[in-house]
Amino acid sequence: MDDLAGARPDAAALILAAGSGSRFGRPKALYQVDGVTMLERAVTTAARHVDRVIVGVPANLVDSAQAVLGSAAEVRLGGSTRQETVQALFTGVVEGLVLVHDVARPYASDDLYERVLAATARDGAAAPTIPLKVRDSLARSVGGRLGEPVEREGIVAIQTPYGFRRELLDRAFDHARDVGLDESSLTTLVRAVGGEIT
Repeated sequence: MDDLAGARPDAAALILAAGSGSRFGRPKALYQVDGVTMLERAVTTAARHVDRVIVGVPANLVDSAQAVLGSAAEVRLGGSTRQETVQALFTGVVEGLVLVHDVARPYASDDLYERVLAATARDGAAAPTIPLKVRDSLARSVGGRLGEPVEREGIVAIQTPYGFRRELLDRAFDHARDVGLDESSLTTLVRAVGGEIT
């Protein structure tokens, strides 16, 4: 992919940290690993690649998250769903490129950010993926019975940070609002308006 060395793109990063942490047992944002919160790690890396970082957290963490982050990021109240949180953070974004990342993945590398930004600038949307090596036969389960088979080749797990051109994400949110679509994956919303994701 293209090399972004020396060229900082016109971009914002939205860090999603508004979940309750039900599977983790506590909210992940302020959980510390080696004395540094997951939120600080996620924001620090993102801030090296974008013009501004906006974080969404639950209501009870807004003040403490802002105190931890200081001027490194703007902290906002997240929504009750992933899509609502992204939309709340997206409001007022004017940068041309928008990255969306999860606090639950605080160790995303600088190289990964650069590759996603380069692909987004070039193609309009990008997401990191991990190929899944599936050896078993796959099928959809429909009403307790095996449905259509699913091809094993090319199955990937979608990771973050996602990257989108702002106007593409804006169009996806308008469409979701118009048809009442609420998806946990932004990639689904973007594909619903014809966006192709690298």
